[in-house]
Amino acid sequence: MEKLPIKHLISAMTPYWVEAIKRERAAHGLKPLENTEYYARFILGGMFEAYESWYNSGDDVPFNEIARIVAKAMTRGVNGILEAE
Repeated sequence: MEKLPIKHLISAMTPYWVEAIKRERAAHGLKPLENTEYYARFILGGMFEAYESWYNSGDDVPFNEIARIVAKAMTRGVNGILEAE
């Protein structure tokens, strides 16, 4: 199986994330963001980079732990690293 570069995955998924961000902001009564695509690319880039780094590292850290870290980073941002575990 050929490895698909992260940049291609990000490009393919960005339109879906842009729409999701727009929908969520509208659902919360917020006006649209300018340059939403950059927000989407930032989120996707960080998420895919974390998974790829883990996959290529050979670490014995369980996938569920990596998924927990990614989920916390996505939902809590920088504040997530300042919270007690």
